[in-house]
Parts: sequence; structure tokens; C-alpha cells
Amino acid sequence: MSSKVCGAWGPAIVTLLALFVIGVGIFTAPAAAAEDVSLDEMEGNGTDDDPYIITDARELQAIGQDKSAHYVLGNDINASETEDWNNGQGFEPIGNYPDVFTGTLDGQGHTVTDLTVFRPGERKAGIFENIGSSGVIKNLTLQSVFIRGELAGGITVANEGKIQDVVIAGEIRADEDNAGGITRDHFQQGLIKRVAVNVTLPDGSQGLAKFLGGPADQVYVNADVVDGSLKSGSFHAIPTGSDGSLRNARVDTDGAIYGVAPDRIYSVQQSILNSEVENRVFGEVEGAVRDVYWSPEISGTTSQHGTALSREQMTGPQAREHMDGLDFEEVWAATDDLPVQQWRIQDLSLDLAEDRILVDESTEVTVTLELAASNDTTATTTAEYDVNTSAASIENGTLQSTDRGTAEVTASLAGHTDTATVKLLAPPDLGVAETTLDEPIVARDTTVSVDATVENVGDLEGTETFGLQVDNETIESTSVTVDGRDEQSVAFRWTPTETGSYTPTVGGEIAGTLEVVEPPEVSVTDASLATETLLVGQEATVSATLENPDRLAGSETATLLAEDTVVQTRDVTVGAEETNTTAFAWTPSEPGTYNLTVNSIAAGSVEVVPRSTITVANVTATDQVVTGEAADVTATIVNEANVPVDVPVSYALDGEQVATELVTLEPGTSAVTFEQPLAEAGAVTHTVEAVNDKASTETDVREPATVEITNVVSPDTVETGSDAGVTVTVENSGGVAGNDTVEFSVDGATLSDEPIALDAGENTRVSASFAFSLQGEHTFTVETSDGSASGTIVAESPSGDDTTTDQETEQTTDEGGQTDRETDESGQTDDGETTRQDDAAESGDGFGPGFGVVAALLAIVILGVALARLDS
Repeated sequence: MSSKVCGAWGPAIVTLLALFVIGVGIFTAPAAAAEDVSLDEMEGNGTDDDPYIITDARELQAIGQDKSAHYVLGNDINASETEDWNNGQGFEPIGNYPDVFTGTLDGQGHTVTDLTVFRPGERKAGIFENIGSSGVIKNLTLQSVFIRGELAGGITVANEGKIQDVVIAGEIRADEDNAGGITRDHFQQGLIKRVAVNVTLPDGSQGLAKFLGGPADQVYVNADVVDGSLKSGSFHAIPTGSDGSLRNARVDTDGAIYGVAPDRIYSVQQSILNSEVENRVFGEVEGAVRDVYWSPEISGTTSQHGTALSREQMTGPQAREHMDGLDFEEVWAATDDLPVQQWRIQDLSLDLAEDRILVDESTEVTVTLELAASNDTTATTTAEYDVNTSAASIENGTLQSTDRGTAEVTASLAGHTDTATVKLLAPPDLGVAETTLDEPIVARDTTVSVDATVENVGDLEGTETFGLQVDNETIESTSVTVDGRDEQSVAFRWTPTETGSYTPTVGGEIAGTLEVVEPPEVSVTDASLATETLLVGQEATVSATLENPDRLAGSETATLLAEDTVVQTRDVTVGAEETNTTAFAWTPSEPGTYNLTVNSIAAGSVEVVPRSTITVANVTATDQVVTGEAADVTATIVNEANVPVDVPVSYALDGEQVATELVTLEPGTSAVTFEQPLAEAGAVTHTVEAVNDKASTETDVREPATVEITNVVSPDTVETGSDAGVTVTVENSGGVAGNDTVEFSVDGATLSDEPIALDAGENTRVSASFAFSLQGEHTFTVETSDGSASGTIVAESPSGDDTTTDQETEQTTDEGGQTDRETDESGQTDDGETTRQDDAAESGDGFGPGFGVVAALLAIVILGVALARLDS
């Protein structure tokens, strides 16, 4: 190209180059990677006591920032985003030599899923490139990982540390034979223990590792190949002079050229080979192969090394017997298939084919083991069982019941347990528990009831036919359905037509002995009338006695006839060997003589007379009474018939019926008396009624005499020694005349009493006077039988005179209450009449008659009383 061309195209070329560089930068810039997360941003500080806590894939990648620190997983991690990291190269392996990983990563039982390491052009590919002698990976599950590189391992390419309690599942690819399920190179310083892999490997790979320079214990390999065949199920070779060994391993592979390794097999012990082998089970054995079990049926070839067994000898309970070099106490567990390492058992579940079975029946038991890195397997025949009842037992995976109840079954294996419950049910078992006859003796052609109780002693509903049998003949049958542990009542009916003794049975149970006799004969043996005479329309009672001489209760129709007319018919039941009396009522409507019969048995003759033969002639009563007294009421009743008649006679007061008496009225005149108390004043009417006739009279009821005090006149004050006069008005407010006494008292002591007589409504005045010798207030009281009145009088000393007079009493009475009559010492009034003098006035006590202690205290020295009756 000429300089001209260069000069012309120079700026354009520079521009194109710049755009190319920018474009390359755009299209080749790596995707965001884990370096975006700093350890400083994570929880923890990386020490053994305070490790970094990893919660996502970016924090997992951050391990590369400090390969000597301590890390734990805080949760399960979905690492599917790593597929797009680093321009599709995914997760960057940690620990490039010599900067190897020497820290710890504890998964704490968590799982990392879908992690991708895609390094086809790089030397080493794995989550780690190199794990140093102090590095530890433990308690971790890697699920669905994808790893690709020239050299590749499920965990690391090279291991000098400890890989323990790790499960790996996914796909691992490498060039030629440089892939291992766990690691490519396992060096002498390292340890692999309790690690399980379930991986897909490329042609020529090894299921565990290519070079096994250190110990591997309790590993499980479940390896498959993409195309071609695996070189071996476990490793390629054990380096000469190393401590490489394989113990307690189980290898499950398909299509491997060698079962264990092609050459340099120094130490393989206590392991199980479950691989189909194309060449040999063991390659070049240069050391100890002890207690390694395999089966020609599985491998398809033979070998002089290890112990060859049939597949049957390697499975189920026989495995413990034939594979006695394995530690079935601590390491291995026998299953229905080949034994598995105990640590791989994630869970145990117990299932029963049925949760309800009948007694003497069985159900299948299944114990399923959930395993790490492989499909579940069963351990039905090898698990240990505990049944909480003697009603059931388990043998060879079958639970057999022998009695009813509830069985709680527990299965155990390698420290894992599960429990299931099954009900052991008794089959339906129906039978007659009880039968009864409703009657032990019946009449011929009478229906008998036989009741049976059908009981089901089983646990399930059942149906069975039961019948009533008499003399081996089935009279009636029915189908009965009864729930488990329940009972049902059934009733059978039978009508015997012949007399005799029978024994009915139901279901073999005797109901009792039934005696069938002839029907009872009940008859009327006696009839009687309660009366021989009646009024028309009056009811008569006819009694009939029926007798039953037989052993069964019976009935008879009894009919009452008046002459030839049927009056009443009824059915009468009479107990066995008993009598019964029934009563009929007959009310004649016409006069005459009637003959009454009951079932042809004469009850007697009755004379029926007209109602008009009975009349009430008159009624008399007490003319006047006071309230609270009784009036005597007498009715004169005439019987014009020539025979005695029982007649109800009723008495009414002011129209209200009070009493009714049944009176026998002889022919002619009869007197009927009633006594009636009267409580209210006024005129009352007495009425006596007999049949269709009645008569009345009256009584005047008055209030009793009531003498009351209607007025009191007295002074408020009086000088000592002067007369004090008290006048009261008394009145009779009752309806009749009456007598009473008016009583005067002073300071509680009775002074005098005066008899009085008053007509109804009449009143009168009564007076009394007396003198006080002591100053002060004095109380007087006036009383009658029906009332009282009280008052007070104040006695004051006369002006300038503080002395008291000698005690003396004066009493003056006149008809008008206006004049006084003085009493001399002889007790005579001026007109020659004698007034009341009380001895106490002269006794020197200082008080008048009847004053007692009160008068003594008051020291009344002069007490004069004048009583006067003043007619109004």
C-alpha cells in the first residue's frame, strides 16, 4: 500500500480499530462475579469461633479472598446464577497452587444446588483446585452441580485435607481419564470419610478418584458414564509407597472395565462391589484384599480375590450371616437389598398396607430407607420391630393379629425409628344375648310376643338371620344387622291355636315356658240398686259384680236393662281369679215402676215419681242477728208421693249457693234446717230449693253495740287542792242497744267506773272531778270497751301558798252535770244519798282509791270525784 493510500485511509483505519477494540471490550467483558462481595460485608470474622456465614453463591465465591479462614453455610443456596458468571465460565475454582485452601467450610447440613464450573480450557476444574493439608470440607451437600475442565473433581482436583460427610450429585467432565467423582488426586495426607457421590462421568473416568494416595473410608460411589465405560468404579491406582486404602466402601456402577481398579491395588477392605464389570472385578492386586464382597450374578465375571456370593446371600437378613467381615453394629445396615452404610440413611418410614385388620388376619409391613446419593431402599426384613401388645406379631414383614385391640408398631434401624398404628378388629359375631316372653300364660288364639336381644361382640357391622322356633318349627324369621360392639332388639309374634306347654327359642336361647290355656269365662254374679225411689230426671246408680274364676285375666260385656230397654253397655276386664265391680248410671224420664237387670242378673225395682210431688211450702229464719252470729234457716218441704224420696235440697244466700244436702223426704211434710253465719250488716235473703220449687225469707243483720268516746273536755291547769273536772261524751255507734262501763284513771290508777246503757245511736256525757295535792303534770285516761281517751292537767300551787291540804275525796253527781253534792264525814249527801267513798282516802297513804304506787309518789292529798250522767 502506498503512502498516499495510507494517508488517505489513515484516519478511517484508526477509527475502525478504535471501534473494534470497543466492540471486543463490550462482547468479551466478563459478567459480574463473586468478587463483587467483600468478606467485610459478610457476617462473621472468619475465625473458628466466629466464622464467616455464607448465604448465597457470591459469598461462596468470596472464600477465595481468604483461603485460610473458617466458613459456614447459613442456609441452602441456589447457585444457578453461576452458569452466567465470568462470560459463561461459571464459578471460579478456589485454591490455585500454591495458594491452596487451608481453611474450613462447614455446610451445617445445607445444600448448594445448580453450581456450574465450566473451565474446558483450564488445567483444573472443581469448586476447589487444591485443598491443603489443614483444609476441611464437611457437612455439605452439592446437588445438580456441573464441573468441566482438563482435570476435574466433584469437590476438588487435588486433596491433601479432610473431606467428610459430603454428598455430591451432578455431572463431572474432564479430558481422557482425568475425572473423579470426589477428586482427581487424593494425596497421602488427606482423608475422605463418609462421602457419597451420585455422578455422571466421561468415558475412562473413575467413580471416586484417579489416584488414591490416602485413606477413603465409608464412601459410596453411584457412578454412570456419558459415553463408553468407566475405567473403574472406584480408583485407577494407589501410588506406590502411599497410605492409600479403601474401607467400608460400596461401589454401584454400570459399564466399568474394572470393578475396583485396574492396577496397584494395595489395600481394599470391608467393602461391597455392586458393579457390572466388563473385564475383571479386581485388576493387579499387590496388597491386601479382605472382606470385600461381590457377586458373579451382578458383575458378570469372576475373580480369585474377595468373597464371591450369590445375590441372595448379599441381601436381606442373610447378608449379616454371609458378610460377617462387615461391621453391622456401627457402619453397615442390612436391607432388603444390599447393605448400606448407616450414615447414608437420612430417614426411616414405616408403612402398613392396612390400618385395620381382622383378628387372625395379617397385613404387610414396609420399612423404607431414604438414602443419600441413591434411590430409596426397603429394610422390611432387616429392621427391628417392637409391638406394644401381645395381640399382634411381625415376622418376615407381615403383621399377624391374634386378638382384638390396637397395636402400635415401631420399626428401628441404625438409630432411626418410625411408628404406625393398626386396629385389630374382631370379625362380626352375632348371637342372641337374651330372650323374654311377654306373658308366661296366655289364652288359646292370643298373640304372644317374644323379644330377643341380638348382640354383636365383634368390632365390625354384621348381618345374620334369626328365627323364632317352637317345637323345632320356625314360626317367624328376620334378618338383623348390628353395628360392632352393639346390640339390637328384635320382636317376634306367634299365635298358638292349641292349648299346652311350649318352649319358644330364638337363636338357641330359650325365652321361657309358655302355657296356653282356654280363654277365661267372666260373668256377672251380682247386681244392686243404690235406691228404690227416684224422681223423674234423677240419676240412679246400678252396681254389678263380675267374677273371673280362671287363671287369665279376661273381659265381659256388661249390659244394663231397664225393663227391656238397653240403658248402657261396657266391657269390663277382670283379673285372674278376681272379681271386679262396675257402676252404671240411669236417669229415668217418665214416672213408673222399673225392673233393672245386668246381663239377666236382677238389680232390683225402682219407683219413679213425678217431680211435681215435691214442693217447698215455706222458709223461716231468725229475724235479727248481729254480725258474726248465725241465722237458723228452716224450710218446710212437702212430699205428696206415698213413698220416701231422696231429694237434693240446696240453700243459697243472696242468690249464691252455699250448701246442698241429700235429704230423704218421707211422705207428708219434712223440715230441713241450715245454719248460716252472717258477717256483714244489712238485709240478707235466704233461699231453699228442692227439685223445681223454692221459697225465700230475710234476716236483718246489724252491727253490734259499740260504745266509743267521741269528746273530752278538761282544763289545762289547776291549782293544787282545787277541783279539776273532766267531761267525756260517749256514743253507741252500733245497730243495737248495749251496756258498757266508763272508767276514769289518773296517773295510771283507776279512780272509778260508771255503768251506762245506750240505745243504738244514743250518746251521753259522763263527768268526774278530782283535786291534786302535788304540783306537776298529771295524766288522766277515760276508757270504754271500744275506745279510750287521754289528756294531761298541770297542777300549780296557789299564789303565796306552798302548803298541801289533808287528803279528802269529794264526789258530786247530778243529772245535768251542773250541781255539786257535798259528802259529809258520815258518807251522806245533802239529799240523803250515799256517794262512793274509798277507804284509801282515810288510810293516810296520801293517795285515793286504786292509785297504788303511783299515787304514793305523787302524794295526792285531796282527791274528789263527781260523776254525772248527762243525757243528750
